[in-house]
Amino acid sequence: MYSKCGKLLGILSALLMGLYCAMPVWAQEAAATATQGAPEPAPAGGMSVSSMLALSMALAAVGGSIAQSLVASKAVEGIARNPEAEGKIRSNLMLALAFIESLSIYVLVLAFMLK
Repeated sequence: MYSKCGKLLGILSALLMGLYCAMPVWAQEAAATATQGAPEPAPAGGMSVSSMLALSMALAAVGGSIAQSLVASKAVEGIARNPEAEGKIRSNLMLALAFIESLSIYVLVLAFMLK
């Protein structure tokens, strides 16, 4: 199950990166048609920059919550198997949760910078 989910996430991230990399091309087309007096074309797929930012924030929130739940479940399993190692597991859990949450915050900061 995890391998299918990983493949789907890889395909989805590659698609989003492809859309993100194509944004300068859309800007060049818009600048070329604006000088000719024609109306500005909509981006491919009808997605504006703000909708792409909203989608990236939503994916970061969903991905972060899935990752946090997996990390927490594995930490609880590890503590259940070896109660003596609770201190080490808990400190590593808090560190991992902080790193995962920081990635979601980076997406939010990036969205504010690009807006």
